[in-house]
Amino acid sequence: RAQTPRHLVAAILVCLGIAAVLAFFLPRDDSLDTAPTTVDYQQIGEDAQADSDAALAVPELPDGWYANSAVWSSGGDDGTDEWYLSVMTDTGNQISLRQAVDPAETWIYATMENRDAESQTTIDGTTWEVYGQSPSQTGITYGLATTVDSEGVPTALALYGNGSTAEFSTLAAAAIESLSDASASPSD
Repeated sequence: RAQTPRHLVAAILVCLGIAAVLAFFLPRDDSLDTAPTTVDYQQIGEDAQADSDAALAVPELPDGWYANSAVWSSGGDDGTDEWYLSVMTDTGNQISLRQAVDPAETWIYATMENRDAESQTTIDGTTWEVYGQSPSQTGITYGLATTVDSEGVPTALALYGNGSTAEFSTLAAAAIESLSDASASPSD
């Protein structure tokens, strides 16, 4: 018997009906709808502080921001103690904070992918080197780095990620403030 446009339309409707039944009645994987991973970075930082010769940057984060990773590495590959904090902003941007205690002179250069700074900026009295788009990591659109004295020990701070300039400024100021607060606090 000859195929007609009516049969074609009927076949398409049957296929759509089967697809609709499958879409509504098959179980779904809701694992993608989970809450973001958060870590108690302040407790991790407090625990790490016992192993550090300098105060660690454990900044107070603004409302809506959270840490999703915090790691202390004592005597890394080059013998440098490092504190790492990954922060998610309330706009969904990510900024990493790395701190090296008594680092080699080349630590910032290596951390910023062997690039020279593009300019400088001053945030709450601290001068920061400014780095632009990473040539190899598309998620890194901005970076800041500085060196400070932390309890008499040279310390380097590097921030990088895809946050806005204002978000970087907020985290940079909070990081420096946390170092100042830690240095002003009496030792246990």
